[in-house]
Amino acid sequence: MKKFKNFAITALVAVSVVFLAFSGANVFADEESSAESLVLNPSTSSPSLQECVSSDTDFLDFGELDEGGRSYTKSLILHNSCDRDLAIVAKIQTHDKDDPAMNEAMAADDWLTFVGGQTEYVLPARNDTTVKLRVFLPNNVKGTSYYTAVNFRLKDSTDSNDTKVINIRMDVKSDGFVRSGNLVSNYAHALSFGGAVKAGVKLKNTGTVGYQSKYILKRGPVFGSDGFVTIAEASKEVPAGGEIEFYGGNYTENQYGIYKIQQSVTYVNSDGEMVESVLERTVINLPIVSVFIVGGALLALISLIIVAKIMKHRKKIEKVDEAVESDNKS
Repeated sequence: MKKFKNFAITALVAVSVVFLAFSGANVFADEESSAESLVLNPSTSSPSLQECVSSDTDFLDFGELDEGGRSYTKSLILHNSCDRDLAIVAKIQTHDKDDPAMNEAMAADDWLTFVGGQTEYVLPARNDTTVKLRVFLPNNVKGTSYYTAVNFRLKDSTDSNDTKVINIRMDVKSDGFVRSGNLVSNYAHALSFGGAVKAGVKLKNTGTVGYQSKYILKRGPVFGSDGFVTIAEASKEVPAGGEIEFYGGNYTENQYGIYKIQQSVTYVNSDGEMVESVLERTVINLPIVSVFIVGGALLALISLIIVAKIMKHRKKIEKVDEAVESDNKS
């Protein structure tokens, strides 16, 4: 059995080396994003907001608000990458106040307004537009995180799905305010199949305020610290008292070969500080077909061993028969 185990390990390494040859072409291949702005077809009467409009952030953090009874202002920038001006309408999203779970956290719906009451904007072609938002923080608010969102749509659009949403958080620094958390795990499987990187991070927020965590997964050569490229990147909100997980397999595919991964994540530690955890590990990622190849090789080896034992046993029987026959003749 020990010989079989050693053979299996050797076979896996041999198969991975074979597939490393063809995986080299995409080991360090990054998808290049086009630098060209989208140009709409002049015949298009209804441009898409999602195609034309981007923002400097999809999550606007007002930061720590420590004084009730006053206003706080933040801005976000919208960029129109198309060749025509776009008229848009902005609206503060409202949440179901009858839902007890949403009632407190979403109280900021009532605190947020647009500076100057402006809810309609014209985004000049290939240009930026600043949208200013104001939060009025009431007195005696519990120290925790509060959320709301702003929704943008084309003024003349009838497509309810063609919108852009900017989520907003504000942390009220008053009684009950606690910023704390921990890293539950930062792991990576040394051997995996199918192309997706079997690695991930789990975080827990033990405080009363949320925060944004950033996850980055890179791959590089087995030897050396240079040549790493980013293959996955994501951000998530870690809500107060909640847990989240980043799983590399959700963001990666066709990552075959033998290589080193570098997995990093930012999180709030038990001291309330934003820190970073980095894991480096060499991994082997093989196509699923390699399982059948190795299985077939093991089956063939077992068959050869069985046949060899049968032949050896048969020869022993033949020798015994020959000895018996010789004795009978004498």
